[in-house]
Amino acid sequence: PIDYAEADSAGTFESLLHRATELRLRSDVPVGLFLSSGLDSSAVLAASIAVGARPTPFIARFEEPGFDESAAAVDLCRRIGLEPVVCDVT
Repeated sequence: PIDYAEADSAGTFESLLHRATELRLRSDVPVGLFLSSGLDSSAVLAASIAVGARPTPFIARFEEPGFDESAAAVDLCRRIGLEPVVCDVT
């Protein structure tokens, strides 16, 4: 059976996320976004695009392979047509 309450919750969440993102993108200067490739920053990037924005993604690249998520974040940006700014962190 379909859980209508759950479906409604997902739609409500998406609507609220888009609205919150749209409010924070209001600016008279270019807007950037720190992208780690995690679920939260990827969702904010997706919401930004959904509301018509194309923020510049900034990605930290770490020397330690265990901390570095930059390859996945760069891949995500390129798949959606954004050119990221990758910053080496030492």
